[in-house]
Amino acid sequence: MPLEASDDEPAAGSGSGLRGAALLAPGKPRLRIISGRPVVKGTLRFVGKISLPIGGGAELVIDGVMAFASHGKNWAALPSKPVLDEAGAHKTDENGRKAYAPILEFSSKTVHDRFSATLVALIRQQFPSALEDEGAR
Repeated sequence: MPLEASDDEPAAGSGSGLRGAALLAPGKPRLRIISGRPVVKGTLRFVGKISLPIGGGAELVIDGVMAFASHGKNWAALPSKPVLDEAGAHKTDENGRKAYAPILEFSSKTVHDRFSATLVALIRQQFPSALEDEGAR
């Protein structure tokens, strides 16, 4: 069951504090895009700011969420930061790709996958051509 996405105002929390699986229960919080823009840089296709209600009427605002497209697939990710070497230069992996480390993480792959699918669906609603793969253009 995906996290319910919304482009309108989020639903108010129950006041009891949502935790774990309850945070992703249908009919509970409503993920929404506050702002964002399409980007075409490598596989990156979207960068934005989202809001996720966390209970008691409070929201967690996350800036720097990203969505990607490659080989006909789309996925979303929480913000990350560059991994730097001792000299302060951006590290690269064995394939020459720049390395990044997570700033925030979900408690499980299942929760992450549900977040990703929900955000991708919401981006498709609000920015219909943003997630096109380079090969599809």
